Amino acid sequence: MIYRCNTCDKEINLMKDAHYCPICGNHIEPINLEERIAALYDSGKNLREISAELRTTEIVVGQVLAKAALDGMIAADGLIQTEYEAEIMAAMNDGWDGKLKTLKNALPNECSYVTLNYYARQNRRMNAEARTNRIRDMIKAGTPVMEIAEKTHVFVRTIERIMVEEIAKDKAVANAYINNDYKAQILEMANSPDWNGKLRSIKEALPEEVTYTNIKATIAKNQ
Repeated sequence: MIYRCNTCDKEINLMKDAHYCPICGNHIEPINLEERIAALYDSGKNLREISAELRTTEIVVGQVLAKAALDGMIAADGLIQTEYEAEIMAAMNDGWDGKLKTLKNALPNECSYVTLNYYARQNRRMNAEARTNRIRDMIKAGTPVMEIAEKTHVFVRTIERIMVEEIAKDKAVANAYINNDYKAQILEMANSPDWNGKLRSIKEALPEEVTYTNIKATIAKNQ
C-alpha cells in the first residue's frame, strides 16, 4: 500500500495498516491507489510507467484502470480496445469459466488484459443488475424469501434488504411478508423506548415461527 509522508515529501510503499514513516518516524497518510493511478494515466503515463512509479505490477494497474474506465473516472478511448467487444462477449457467452486467462486464450494476442478486465467487469455488473431486478419483481409478486434465495442463489439477508427498499416505495408489498398474528407484538416492541434497536431481541421474544423477514417487513411498513 502506498503512503505519503509530508515531512519527507515522499511517497512510500509499505505494508497495510502502517502509521509511521520509516525514514523520519512521523505520521503518514494512505494514498487512494485508484485515484492515484487514474491521475497518472490522465497525465499521459502508460501501464509500465505507472507500475514502475508506484512499485506495483502492471496487472494491478490494469485492473484499476479497467474499473476506473467503467466507472467513468477516466476516458476509455485509447485504453479499451472496443474492436474486440463482440468477440469477448461471444466468448463469455460460450460457457466461460470466469477466468481472464480463458478469455485471453480465446482472443487474438493483441487484445490486452485491460480490455478483457473491462468487459468482464461490465458483464458481472450487468448480470448482478439483472439478478437484482429479478429479485425485486419476485418480491413485488409476494414470492417467499426462501424460494427467492433458492432460485437466485442470493443470501436471504440481501433479499430482505431489497424487500425493505421495495416496501419503502410501496407499503402494500409488505403484506405478503407480515405475520398478522404477531404484528401488534412486533410493533409494540419496536416502538418501545426500551428497545435496543436489535432485531434479535424481538426475534427471541416471539415464537420460532416468526421469522426475521416477518419482523423486518412489519417494521418497514409502519415506518
